[in-house]
Amino acid sequence: MDRIREVRPPGSPHEAYRNAPQVAERILNKAVAGPGACLIWTGRVDRDNYGMTQVDNKTLRTHRVIYALLVGPLDSSTFIDHACHNQDRACPGGRDCLHRRCLNPYHLDKASNRENLLRSTRSIAGANARKTHCKRGHAFDDENTYVMANGGRYCRACARERYAARQRAGSAVTA
Repeated sequence: MDRIREVRPPGSPHEAYRNAPQVAERILNKAVAGPGACLIWTGRVDRDNYGMTQVDNKTLRTHRVIYALLVGPLDSSTFIDHACHNQDRACPGGRDCLHRRCLNPYHLDKASNRENLLRSTRSIAGANARKTHCKRGHAFDDENTYVMANGGRYCRACARERYAARQRAGSAVTA
């Protein structure tokens, strides 16, 4: 499924910040066209390669400011998922990822931290969540999967096999 937005285009700058139209213009003047219709921030970046800008005497991540201005409000617990990153299989990820500086509002989605990790093609949590079978080939279905309190899961068939092997090893020692 293509998650890059095709509907809900950005509108005029919302009053998320004082002087919203000027803030949006100042930010977009420091963006250049990038791969896959990305708008790449060319200004200052933090140590994680996310664009940084000053708004109302606060240093903020640029993609969050653009989202608040052109799409809608954000709260401090909301993450922004760069959908363009998940689409680009050639991206190295990590701090070298160019998508972290993307400002295209069509590429930005509101998400919880967990949802952001699960959508990623590079996170361990996302890779494990997409697995349909355990490493021994048993299906992760309702009958065969135990879900732990922390959201992790394990294969019941493998657990039964491990238990049976321990029982056999224990009975061999006592015999």
